[in-house]
Amino acid sequence: MNKNFFYYFLIILLLSCSNESQTTQIIQEAENIIRINPDSAVNILSKIKQPESLHNNNKADYYRLNSLSHLMTNKAMVDDSLILFSLQYYKQNKISDYLSETLLLAAMYYHWNNDASLYNDLLNEGLDYSLKNNDSVNSAKYHYLLGEVQNNNRNYLNAIEEYKRVIEFDNNAEKDLSYLIGLAYANINENDSTELYLNKSIRLSLESKDTISAIHYLRNYSDILYAQRKYPQALGLIKQSLSYDLNLSSNLLTSASGIYLMLHKIDSAQFFLDKAKEILYQDNTANLVTNYNSIMTLQSVIDYTRGKNIERTNIGRFNDSIWMDNIKKSSLIEEKIMTKNYLEQQNLLITIKEQRTQMILIIILSLLIIGIILEAIYIRNKKLKLEYLEEKSVVLQDLLSNTLKENNMHVKEDFFRKLLLQQLGLIRLVATTPTSQNQELLRQIAQISNENIDTDTLLVWDDLYKTIDSIYDNFYTLTKDKYGEILIEKEIQLCCLLCAEFSTKEISVVVQQSVRTIYQRKTTIRQKLRMNEKDDIISFITSKESLLFNVNETIS
Repeated sequence: MNKNFFYYFLIILLLSCSNESQTTQIIQEAENIIRINPDSAVNILSKIKQPESLHNNNKADYYRLNSLSHLMTNKAMVDDSLILFSLQYYKQNKISDYLSETLLLAAMYYHWNNDASLYNDLLNEGLDYSLKNNDSVNSAKYHYLLGEVQNNNRNYLNAIEEYKRVIEFDNNAEKDLSYLIGLAYANINENDSTELYLNKSIRLSLESKDTISAIHYLRNYSDILYAQRKYPQALGLIKQSLSYDLNLSSNLLTSASGIYLMLHKIDSAQFFLDKAKEILYQDNTANLVTNYNSIMTLQSVIDYTRGKNIERTNIGRFNDSIWMDNIKKSSLIEEKIMTKNYLEQQNLLITIKEQRTQMILIIILSLLIIGIILEAIYIRNKKLKLEYLEEKSVVLQDLLSNTLKENNMHVKEDFFRKLLLQQLGLIRLVATTPTSQNQELLRQIAQISNENIDTDTLLVWDDLYKTIDSIYDNFYTLTKDKYGEILIEKEIQLCCLLCAEFSTKEISVVVQQSVRTIYQRKTTIRQKLRMNEKDDIISFITSKESLLFNVNETIS
């Protein structure tokens, strides 16, 4: 039965290890592809149904990968609070491989929750850690985000310094960062530096054949010059960008129209504006609202300049349609949220049911294991008890055999044994039992040696003490006089039985106590008499040293 329990325990342990090993493999698969294909990584992670029940190492990795997928797919990180568990776990266990990345994810969580202070603190902590570990990739990311913080706070010089540090770590970012540096210089009216960095960003874009970025930079540089009332220069940049824009963006055409209007070239302004309208009606991009309103505004200015009525109806209808569309989208979003909440609630109920079922199975399994353990203990105790009873029966049988032998050489010893056995009632049993090998005799002996029967009710020690004194030279009286104040009554009785040459097993049967208890009592007697553990108790009691011990005890 003990083997069965071990097998059950081993099966449970193996199942647990197998599940955790499978989870580790899933997390590793997601880790391998998340930076290439985050959506596929999310699908892989979805195989883990109860991440909160994982071991801490897998749990930390799961929450980190989940937050990383949100960051890489531009999803909201408002609810990614569990990334803080990953951060704490990596810090406590000094797992450096993911700590820099996790600091960044935790910072973005605070950024989404509008906690500027903790966001800034974690960015600086992540930058210090990345610099300390020569992590150029993450150092560049932290400098860039800190540059954004400074830029949003209108600390443009500090922002410029952060952006320049990014370029030191990542040369490939020079094109985009030069553009940002140029815009920052424009905000503090550093025109020479603005021109230098914006022209560099345009040049690097054209050299890398990134015409989309070049057009974007040219247009925004044109807007800066337009704000500075440098209309010819602004128009030149627009014309340059139009030469690269084969599809003729409505944004560029609208900007050109605005510049021609400021140069009082109304016909040219109307020409480019009509082109912008033509393209806009075929354009379904996200800039539709801004472009449409810009075109309508410019058209109103041109009409006013030409002495025409200003048409507001089209602008009003368009904006009203946008407003109604937003209401419709808000309603759809609300319905989606309600549906999502309902599905989450249903999933939660299913999860609770699964957990309840698992709990019931665990309880049943635990009860089964406990039952197996209790059964094993019961069988073991029963076996030990039977062995003990059988051993006592054998000892009693040997006592009977030795007592009934004729022509025994040890007359005195056998007389005491016979007297003791008579008091236990065994002589009567022998008279009624044919042989000592009879099973009925063993049963009756075992019954007499039952632990429920108090030996003191069977043995009359006052008579036995007299017998001991008469046979063994007043041993009881000598022991009582010397050690009556040191030894208790049962210890004196044990000494008497030892004097009568009873073995430890025989004494165990007579006094109805375990062999271990008899050994312990003999040890206690030796300690009380200050004897060595291997000294013979009877020899010590009857020796002169014992008498000297008694005198010293009396004096003390």
